[in-house]
Amino acid sequence: MNLKELLFGKKIEISPKMDEIAQKLINNEWFINCGPEHQVEIETYFKLDQVRTIDEVEQKMSYKKDVKNFVTLDNLFIESARRGSLFNLLYYPNDKNSSKYNNLTEAIDKKYIKKGLFKPDYIFHLFNEKYNVDIDLYINRLFINILVELYYKEKYPEYPTFLLDNIDIYLKGKIIIGWVGRFGSHEVVETDIFPIYPEEGKVNIW
Repeated sequence: MNLKELLFGKKIEISPKMDEIAQKLINNEWFINCGPEHQVEIETYFKLDQVRTIDEVEQKMSYKKDVKNFVTLDNLFIESARRGSLFNLLYYPNDKNSSKYNNLTEAIDKKYIKKGLFKPDYIFHLFNEKYNVDIDLYINRLFINILVELYYKEKYPEYPTFLLDNIDIYLKGKIIIGWVGRFGSHEVVETDIFPIYPEEGKVNIW
């Protein structure tokens, strides 16, 4: 290992599978099946809970914190990323190194977003103009986090994933709004880590 690798870590390689998934999201027909009137088969082992109206979507996306039996989309993203981070901390501490994680996210950003291949701002405006709302669906985070999950899943098959498991929701033209259910306290010291299980709740979609 040379000095540059020692200081900043090895160069992150985007795998063929990561690129395949990235291209699916880049070429995706976003939001074409939003709403309960559009029934499509979605590949996921999670139970789905369908939001009925855009007003309900807007209300749930306006929450700044979790409410009774509902986890916001922001906190759902945080929870799924937290489990992956804890997995690395417990079992592969070298991959918990913040510089390595930053190198990974920067490699994804540089290859797809900065080059204008994946356009989160365009997708953001597409949704809001289509439905006359002002909602942040965290499309940038979604794209990066899916590829981060896949990167570690290819290295460690037991790595906990969530967004990767539910990517078909987006590829079929729907969106995730949040999580119907609750997660355990973060105050508990983790001695083992598991992915988000279907038994913990339902994916709220529109």
